[in-house]
Amino acid sequence: MLVTPLYARSRAIASYTTDPDYLSALAAANQFLFAWQSGERGTAVIMPANDTKHEMSREKLRKLLDSGSGAAYELGRGRKLGAGRYSFPVALFQAAPGGPPHSSHPYYPEIIVTTSGKGEPLVVLSPDLALGVWTRNKPGPSVGTDSDYILALAAANRFLHAWQALDYETGLVMLTDNAKRDISEPRLQAFLSPGPQAAFELIRGKKLQSRRYAFPVVLFGVRQDGKTIRPRLSELVVVRTGEDDWAIDKLP
Repeated sequence: MLVTPLYARSRAIASYTTDPDYLSALAAANQFLFAWQSGERGTAVIMPANDTKHEMSREKLRKLLDSGSGAAYELGRGRKLGAGRYSFPVALFQAAPGGPPHSSHPYYPEIIVTTSGKGEPLVVLSPDLALGVWTRNKPGPSVGTDSDYILALAAANRFLHAWQALDYETGLVMLTDNAKRDISEPRLQAFLSPGPQAAFELIRGKKLQSRRYAFPVVLFGVRQDGKTIRPRLSELVVVRTGEDDWAIDKLP
Protein backbone atom coordinates (compact mmCIF):
# COMPACT_ATOMS: atom_id res chain seq x y z
CA MET A 1 0.00 0.00 0.00
CA LEU A 2 1.46 3.33 -1.04
CA VAL A 3 0.64 6.81 0.17
CA THR A 4 0.63 8.58 -3.19
CA PRO A 5 -2.47 6.71 -4.45
CA LEU A 6 -4.36 7.86 -1.34
CA TYR A 7 -4.37 11.36 -2.81
CA ALA A 8 -5.54 10.28 -6.26
CA ARG A 9 -8.06 7.87 -4.83
CA SER A 10 -9.60 10.43 -2.49
CA ARG A 11 -9.65 13.17 -5.08
CA ALA A 12 -11.38 10.94 -7.62
CA ILE A 13 -14.44 10.48 -5.40
CA ALA A 14 -17.03 13.00 -6.53
CA SER A 15 -19.44 12.59 -3.63
CA TYR A 16 -18.50 11.55 -0.12
CA THR A 17 -20.66 9.36 2.02
CA THR A 18 -22.48 10.88 4.96
CA ASP A 19 -23.34 7.49 6.42
CA PRO A 20 -23.39 7.90 10.25
CA ASP A 21 -21.48 4.64 10.78
CA TYR A 22 -18.69 5.78 8.44
CA LEU A 23 -18.42 9.14 10.22
CA SER A 24 -18.34 7.42 13.60
CA ALA A 25 -15.61 5.03 12.42
CA LEU A 26 -13.60 7.85 10.86
CA ALA A 27 -13.82 9.92 14.04
CA ALA A 28 -12.56 6.93 16.05
CA ALA A 29 -9.63 6.53 13.65
CA ASN A 30 -8.87 10.26 14.04
CA GLN A 31 -8.88 9.97 17.82
CA PHE A 32 -6.71 6.88 17.87
CA LEU A 33 -4.11 8.41 15.57
CA PHE A 34 -3.92 11.56 17.66
CA ALA A 35 -3.52 9.39 20.76
CA TRP A 36 -0.64 7.62 18.99
CA GLN A 37 0.91 10.92 17.91
CA SER A 38 0.74 12.42 21.40
CA GLY A 39 1.63 9.25 23.29
CA GLU A 40 -1.69 9.12 25.14
CA ARG A 41 -1.69 5.40 25.77
CA GLY A 42 -4.98 5.28 27.65
CA THR A 43 -7.09 7.12 25.08
CA ALA A 44 -7.75 4.39 22.47
CA VAL A 45 -9.30 0.97 22.93
CA ILE A 46 -7.13 -1.51 21.07
CA MET A 47 -7.57 -5.16 20.13
CA PRO A 48 -5.55 -7.45 17.88
CA ALA A 49 -7.09 -7.98 14.45
CA ASN A 50 -8.22 -11.26 12.92
CA ASP A 51 -6.92 -13.60 15.59
CA THR A 52 -7.82 -13.04 19.22
CA LYS A 53 -5.11 -15.51 20.26
CA HIS A 54 -2.50 -12.83 19.50
CA GLU A 55 -3.09 -10.71 22.57
CA MET A 56 -0.87 -7.71 23.03
CA SER A 57 1.36 -7.61 26.06
CA ARG A 58 1.65 -4.41 28.04
CA GLU A 59 5.16 -3.98 26.66
CA LYS A 60 4.00 -4.26 23.05
CA LEU A 61 1.17 -1.84 23.73
CA ARG A 62 3.61 0.61 25.31
CA LYS A 63 5.93 0.40 22.30
CA LEU A 64 3.02 0.78 19.91
CA LEU A 65 1.93 4.07 21.44
CA ASP A 66 5.43 5.35 22.16
CA SER A 67 5.60 7.47 19.01
CA GLY A 68 8.25 9.92 20.18
CA SER A 69 8.48 13.58 19.25
CA GLY A 70 7.95 14.52 15.63
CA ALA A 71 5.34 11.83 14.91
CA ALA A 72 2.78 12.58 12.22
CA TYR A 73 0.20 10.75 10.14
CA GLU A 74 -1.85 10.76 6.96
CA LEU A 75 -5.30 9.15 6.89
CA GLY A 76 -6.88 8.21 3.57
CA ARG A 77 -10.35 7.38 2.37
CA GLY A 78 -11.87 4.41 4.21
CA ARG A 79 -13.79 1.51 2.74
CA LYS A 80 -16.58 -0.60 4.14
CA LEU A 81 -15.63 -4.20 4.96
CA GLY A 82 -19.02 -5.26 6.22
CA ALA A 83 -21.83 -4.15 8.48
CA GLY A 84 -20.40 -1.56 10.87
CA ARG A 85 -16.79 -2.35 9.92
CA TYR A 86 -14.43 -0.03 8.03
CA SER A 87 -10.80 -0.08 6.96
CA PHE A 88 -8.66 3.07 6.69
CA PRO A 89 -5.24 3.28 4.95
CA VAL A 90 -2.73 5.35 6.90
CA ALA A 91 0.86 6.52 6.65
CA LEU A 92 2.73 6.96 9.91
CA PHE A 93 5.87 9.04 10.23
CA GLN A 94 8.01 8.60 13.31
CA ALA A 95 10.90 10.54 14.79
CA ALA A 96 14.31 8.95 14.76
CA PRO A 97 15.24 7.68 18.25
CA GLY A 98 16.78 10.53 20.19
CA GLY A 99 16.67 12.92 17.24
CA PRO A 100 14.51 15.00 14.93
CA PRO A 101 12.06 13.56 12.38
CA HIS A 102 13.86 11.81 9.57
CA SER A 103 13.11 11.44 5.89
CA SER A 104 12.99 7.65 5.63
CA HIS A 105 9.93 5.75 4.46
CA PRO A 106 6.78 6.01 6.55
CA TYR A 107 4.87 2.96 7.78
CA TYR A 108 1.71 1.82 5.97
CA PRO A 109 -0.56 -0.14 8.29
CA GLU A 110 -4.34 -0.32 8.12
CA ILE A 111 -6.65 0.78 10.89
CA ILE A 112 -9.90 -1.15 11.14
CA VAL A 113 -12.79 0.26 13.12
CA THR A 114 -15.95 -1.58 14.05
CA THR A 115 -19.07 0.32 15.05
CA SER A 116 -21.29 -2.70 15.58
CA GLY A 117 -22.69 -3.45 19.01
CA LYS A 118 -23.16 -1.11 21.94
CA GLY A 119 -20.70 1.43 23.22
CA GLU A 120 -17.98 3.44 21.54
CA PRO A 121 -16.42 2.35 18.21
CA LEU A 122 -13.60 -0.12 18.70
CA VAL A 123 -10.27 0.38 16.97
CA VAL A 124 -8.86 -2.87 15.62
CA LEU A 125 -5.34 -2.82 14.25
CA SER A 126 -3.97 -4.61 11.22
CA PRO A 127 -2.19 -7.90 12.05
CA ASP A 128 1.37 -6.55 11.84
CA LEU A 129 0.56 -3.59 14.06
CA ALA A 130 -1.48 -5.64 16.52
CA LEU A 131 1.42 -8.05 16.93
CA GLY A 132 3.74 -5.18 17.76
CA VAL A 133 5.63 -5.23 14.45
CA TRP A 134 6.04 -1.46 14.57
CA THR A 135 9.73 -0.78 14.16
CA ARG A 136 9.95 -2.80 10.96
CA ASN A 137 9.57 -0.52 7.94
CA LYS A 138 7.57 -1.89 5.03
CA PRO A 139 9.34 -1.60 1.68
CA GLY A 140 8.22 0.97 -0.86
CA PRO A 141 9.54 3.68 -3.16
CA SER A 142 10.68 7.01 -1.79
CA VAL A 143 7.83 9.43 -1.23
CA GLY A 144 10.05 12.49 -1.13
CA THR A 145 9.48 13.42 2.49
CA ASP A 146 11.87 15.50 4.54
CA SER A 147 11.91 16.70 8.14
CA ASP A 148 10.04 19.91 7.25
CA TYR A 149 7.26 17.92 5.59
CA ILE A 150 6.83 15.75 8.69
CA LEU A 151 6.80 18.77 11.02
CA ALA A 152 4.25 20.55 8.80
CA LEU A 153 2.12 17.40 8.72
CA ALA A 154 2.31 17.12 12.52
CA ALA A 155 1.06 20.71 12.80
CA ALA A 156 -1.83 19.90 10.44
CA ASN A 157 -2.64 16.87 12.62
CA ARG A 158 -2.74 18.98 15.79
CA PHE A 159 -4.87 21.70 14.21
CA LEU A 160 -7.40 19.26 12.81
CA HIS A 161 -7.60 17.51 16.18
CA ALA A 162 -8.36 20.89 17.80
CA TRP A 163 -11.02 21.46 15.13
CA GLN A 164 -12.54 18.03 15.78
CA ALA A 165 -12.41 18.46 19.57
CA LEU A 166 -14.10 21.90 19.39
CA ASP A 167 -10.98 23.38 20.98
CA TYR A 168 -11.42 26.95 19.78
CA GLU A 169 -8.49 28.41 21.74
CA THR A 170 -5.93 25.92 20.42
CA GLY A 171 -7.20 26.32 16.87
CA LEU A 172 -7.05 30.10 17.10
CA VAL A 173 -3.51 30.11 18.50
CA MET A 174 -2.29 27.99 15.58
CA LEU A 175 -3.48 30.49 12.94
CA THR A 176 -1.15 33.02 11.33
CA ASP A 177 -2.19 36.67 11.08
CA ASN A 178 -2.65 36.08 7.36
CA ALA A 179 -5.13 33.26 7.98
CA LYS A 180 -7.07 35.39 10.47
CA ARG A 181 -7.31 38.27 8.00
CA ASP A 182 -8.84 35.98 5.38
CA ILE A 183 -11.87 35.07 7.49
CA SER A 184 -14.34 37.03 9.59
CA GLU A 185 -14.71 36.32 13.30
CA PRO A 186 -18.23 34.82 12.92
CA ARG A 187 -17.09 32.53 10.09
CA LEU A 188 -14.02 31.47 12.07
CA GLN A 189 -16.20 30.72 15.09
CA ALA A 190 -18.51 28.65 12.89
CA PHE A 191 -15.60 26.81 11.27
CA LEU A 192 -14.10 25.87 14.64
CA SER A 193 -17.49 24.61 15.86
CA PRO A 194 -18.14 21.62 13.56
CA GLY A 195 -20.36 19.77 16.03
CA PRO A 196 -19.87 16.66 18.18
CA GLN A 197 -19.55 14.22 15.25
CA ALA A 198 -16.74 15.97 13.39
CA ALA A 199 -14.20 13.83 11.51
CA PHE A 200 -11.59 14.33 8.80
CA GLU A 201 -9.44 12.71 6.16
CA LEU A 202 -5.94 14.11 5.61
CA ILE A 203 -4.04 12.88 2.59
CA ARG A 204 -0.70 13.32 0.88
CA GLY A 205 0.53 16.93 0.93
CA LYS A 206 2.84 18.81 -1.37
CA LYS A 207 5.53 21.44 -0.97
CA LEU A 208 4.46 24.84 -2.29
CA GLN A 209 7.74 26.58 -1.57
CA SER A 210 10.41 26.57 1.09
CA ARG A 211 8.82 25.95 4.49
CA ARG A 212 5.28 25.99 3.10
CA TYR A 213 3.11 22.91 2.48
CA ALA A 214 -0.47 22.26 1.35
CA PHE A 215 -2.48 19.25 2.53
CA PRO A 216 -5.71 18.06 0.89
CA VAL A 217 -8.36 17.48 3.56
CA VAL A 218 -11.97 16.34 3.70
CA LEU A 219 -13.94 17.66 6.68
CA PHE A 220 -17.12 16.05 7.96
CA GLY A 221 -19.44 17.60 10.52
CA VAL A 222 -23.02 17.76 11.79
CA ARG A 223 -24.86 21.07 12.10
CA GLN A 224 -26.74 22.10 15.22
CA ASP A 225 -30.01 21.11 13.54
CA GLY A 226 -28.70 17.55 13.24
CA LYS A 227 -28.15 17.62 9.47
CA THR A 228 -24.84 16.32 8.17
CA ILE A 229 -22.64 18.88 6.42
CA ARG A 230 -21.85 17.58 2.95
CA PRO A 231 -18.08 17.10 2.89
CA ARG A 232 -15.82 18.38 0.15
CA LEU A 233 -12.17 18.17 -0.78
CA SER A 234 -10.33 21.30 0.33
CA GLU A 235 -6.82 22.39 1.29
CA LEU A 236 -5.00 23.28 4.49
CA VAL A 237 -1.80 25.31 4.13
CA VAL A 238 0.90 25.08 6.82
CA VAL A 239 3.86 27.45 7.03
CA ARG A 240 6.97 27.61 9.18
CA THR A 241 6.93 30.73 11.35
CA GLY A 242 10.04 30.20 13.45
CA GLU A 243 12.89 27.79 14.03
CA ASP A 244 10.58 25.08 15.39
CA ASP A 245 7.17 26.67 14.97
CA TRP A 246 4.56 25.80 12.34
CA ALA A 247 1.20 27.48 11.88
CA ILE A 248 -1.91 27.33 9.69
CA ASP A 249 -1.72 29.97 6.96
CA LYS A 250 -4.84 29.03 5.02
CA LEU A 251 -8.01 27.35 6.24
CA PRO A 252 -9.93 24.77 4.19
